[in-house]
Amino acid sequence: MEPGEFLAVRSACVAEAKAAGDKEAAAAIGRLRKPSVAAWAINDAVRADEALVADLDDVGSRMRDAQSRLDVGLLAELRPARDALIQAFVSGATTSAQRVGRSLSAGVLDEVRATVVAALADTSASAAVSSGALTRSLSYSGFGEVDVADAVALTRTGRALSVVRGGAVTASVPDAAMDDPTAADAGRDTAREDARAAARQALADADSAAAEADRALTAARSRVEDAEHLLEEARKRLRARSSELATAESAAVAAAQARGRAARDLADLAD
Repeated sequence: MEPGEFLAVRSACVAEAKAAGDKEAAAAIGRLRKPSVAAWAINDAVRADEALVADLDDVGSRMRDAQSRLDVGLLAELRPARDALIQAFVSGATTSAQRVGRSLSAGVLDEVRATVVAALADTSASAAVSSGALTRSLSYSGFGEVDVADAVALTRTGRALSVVRGGAVTASVPDAAMDDPTAADAGRDTAREDARAAARQALADADSAAAEADRALTAARSRVEDAEHLLEEARKRLRARSSELATAESAAVAAAQARGRAARDLADLAD
């Protein structure tokens, strides 16, 4: 379904639910938000290529693990996979638009890229993108959690919708949780707590690294001070030896002059 068909399809579904006597479903359907163009393109790409979801989960989990351990080397190694995944989403979104005779503006493509970056950085954002039911694009500021409020279409019980291969959509929770409306909330809370724990650990690691760097800096400063002290002592000794050398040279010149005079006096006496 392309973006322009959303309102008409939603109205038809609301009417169908009302005709069936399900007022609650009709109300829930009526509250569904029209996805932005970027969100629609991402949803369509995710539904068309499940490998995108698998790669998003794989690369994202490795990047988040590396980030939590402040493993700069691993993050650098993952950069090509990250860039390739972002490009794969952009290509998939572009293809989805072309399939319905549309083209995506540069601004929309930027939103697609920003959404994938957010999904790679945050587990909740990753789940939102993987659901195939985004209503808006996401963004990541570089720290903290990604705001996913009102970013995913929800069922009447508040569970996020997700893709079922074959074209259907269902709630993104395990079967065992379908009878428990609080299970999805618990899962989201667990994911948030895991993310907070990872962030706290990253902060603790950063504090430890900073403390070690401070200790190394203090030791280096002490060694520099010692070296400067030794250098100053050496300079003092050099000045003293230079003074002694100058005195000795003056004495040698005076002695040579005295010898010359004595030699001349002796010569005069011989005459």
